[in-house]
Amino acid sequence: MPSISSVSLARMEILKYFYLSNNLLTTLPDSLYLIKDMKKLDIQNNNFDAKEKAWIEGIFRVTNTTVGV
Repeated sequence: MPSISSVSLARMEILKYFYLSNNLLTTLPDSLYLIKDMKKLDIQNNNFDAKEKAWIEGIFRVTNTTVGV
């Protein structure tokens, strides 16, 4: 199962646009939610279930990040 390293993401404090489409992901690491100034997160065409998609959209709605699911 593909994954993203939390350690790598923790170093990306100024990440604005993150495109993760077409990667067979089922979850996102918690450290991704700590990036405060992200403007867009594209997670289309992965393997997130409906509950996970709703969770991701809800978390990023608070920070006004556009999420493509």
